[in-house]
Amino acid sequence: MSVETTQDVPAHVPDALRFEFDLYGLSGRSNLTDNVQAGVARMLEEAPDLFFTSLNGGHWVAKRFDVMSRILTDPEHFSSCQLTLPKSSGQPTLIPLTLDPPAHTPYRLILMKHFSSKRVNALEDEVRAKARELVNAAAETAQGDFMAKIAIPLPVYVFLKLMGLPETKFHRFREIVEEWFSIPNGPRRQELAAEIIGHLREAIGERRKAPQNDLISALIEEQSGPAGLGEDELESMCFLLFLAGLDTVANGAGFMFERLAARPELQQALAGSEELRKGFLEETLRTCGVVNTVRTVVSDVELEGVKLKAGDLVLCPLALAGYDESVNGCPHQFDAERQSRTHLMFSTGPHLCVGHLLARLELRVLLEECLAGFSHFELDENAPKRIKIGSIIALLSLPMTWKKRTQQA
Repeated sequence: MSVETTQDVPAHVPDALRFEFDLYGLSGRSNLTDNVQAGVARMLEEAPDLFFTSLNGGHWVAKRFDVMSRILTDPEHFSSCQLTLPKSSGQPTLIPLTLDPPAHTPYRLILMKHFSSKRVNALEDEVRAKARELVNAAAETAQGDFMAKIAIPLPVYVFLKLMGLPETKFHRFREIVEEWFSIPNGPRRQELAAEIIGHLREAIGERRKAPQNDLISALIEEQSGPAGLGEDELESMCFLLFLAGLDTVANGAGFMFERLAARPELQQALAGSEELRKGFLEETLRTCGVVNTVRTVVSDVELEGVKLKAGDLVLCPLALAGYDESVNGCPHQFDAERQSRTHLMFSTGPHLCVGHLLARLELRVLLEECLAGFSHFELDENAPKRIKIGSIIALLSLPMTWKKRTQQA
């Protein structure tokens, strides 16, 4: 739902650059259920490359890869102090994501130590064991909701263990993040934020008494180290990890298998070719972006010949970058053998997703284990999937049928 319509469009917005777009009003659109990212791209084909909508408080929207890239790599003019719509003064600080360089850099360096390639690669056996367990359990039935059985549990359980959060709260944590990303800023967001902080404080308190080999314990150690994290900073960093770790990879996995379930011939080809699997994963990242991020104009600036004023908000729907024909030929054609491709699945610039290596690992392992465990799978046309769109694009359900792969197969 949209929560506000600006009555008076700012004077600096030319009429030719107005195009109404309601980010929170897309979830129920029947024309988006087949391929939501491509559907949004088609919906905006007639819109200017950079346009202004009066909905959700009034904001700009960037369509093209190069425009979004410039915005995301220019924190001097485009701040990440606010990441969602509409403009609000009551949003929690998410360190380091809502800080700009150089303030964000020391915190980002702390997190990068724990998401380095060496540390991520060390998790592969554990990720694979969990993926295989989920696939084997699902394979004992002929159908089910792929999101509930596999796509959500894998990254969420991996994240909970990584952080040191209790698996017993799996379902409540998922309810929180699903609601968080599907509603605009407002009082309900503040209620959810308070609940999240409550859970985190409980976990932090337990780790102070009994440190473990997990990320919360490691961040607590940073309080007495050179970084000298304060309590508010510690909670803020954990808050960000909570939101990012419990939702985005699950959504990427869901859309990956939505694409693959519609291509039985590709399933067989992928099972026998590691090189093709690599291409498929990259094509998935190009076409299945899930994040819609916002930047605030810090000072008056001209972008693509358009004058933006300090305080303006600019929405960057990262999924659209992969559908930009100027960087990806025939962008609506899903081609695992595409020779080159460009996307912004994990953003770019100073706020490139710190967990992108872990996300890639989880998606790769999940693909390999599903291809090994199922001889084929397809969408269940009798039980339509459900989507939601907001600051995150997500599949709420993905009904599928499948067949267990026998050893002889």
